[in-house]
Amino acid sequence: MSTSPERWKKIEAVFLTAINLKDKSERESYLAAACAGDAELRQEVERLLVQDEGAETLLKETISDEGGLHDFAPFLKEDDPLIQQRHTCD
Repeated sequence: MSTSPERWKKIEAVFLTAINLKDKSERESYLAAACAGDAELRQEVERLLVQDEGAETLLKETISDEGGLHDFAPFLKEDDPLIQQRHTCD
């Protein structure tokens, strides 16, 4: 069963508001009010929130000093302009 464009707009609106609420209790209160009586809406928005959190965590790990970018160091050339720029920023 496909989701109608109107339904996606509702999901998106609730998600975009919820994603900006960092306080968990505030987010829970908002979701309870915005999704009142619509368990499927709440489930879909919560699924998107979990996916967003996972993507943010992956991105942070990838760009951190301990993350994946250093894994590529053996394959990078020292004369690469991007590498030279990185060294001048350190």
